[in-house]
Amino acid sequence: MKNKLFLVTLIALFLFQIFLEASKCAENDTQEIKTTKTNNKDREATIVKILETAYSLQGTPYKTMGTSPSTGFDCSGFVNYCFAQNGVSVPRSSKEQIKAGKFVEKCDAKPGDIIVFTGTNAEIREAGHSGIVIENNDCSIEFIHSSSSKSNNGVVISSVESTNYSVRFLQVRRVVE
Repeated sequence: MKNKLFLVTLIALFLFQIFLEASKCAENDTQEIKTTKTNNKDREATIVKILETAYSLQGTPYKTMGTSPSTGFDCSGFVNYCFAQNGVSVPRSSKEQIKAGKFVEKCDAKPGDIIVFTGTNAEIREAGHSGIVIENNDCSIEFIHSSSSKSNNGVVISSVESTNYSVRFLQVRRVVE
């Protein structure tokens, strides 16, 4: 009887340990990455520099897993590069970029915010593409990104509303405040 009680206790402790580890993983998955805090003047200057960097890269080819202007960018590599060149740390992948900074309502998006979409299959509602907001005119958003599209390949400017990006839209994230 003591052996059975010992075995049941051991199994219960083991299952409890697994439960605790799973809880920690779930907590980490939803944890947002902090914003870079600045005063308003510094924020504007930082955003201008990020956008200047982004504009200067127009025409750079798309490259899967690309992170460099000399070889090309994928979407999240482009976003990561533009921010990093201006002293702002953002994650490398769109799946992590959607956790960066803080959530912003779509119509409140400002230049310099990260905009995140699904991948090419809009039915899979998880992050798969990202870009940088360059303009928001009455909730009509233009953004710059590295596109893998055959007809519009590389670093380009697109509009959310005039393309299939409207059905793929997920979130806007503000990483510089």
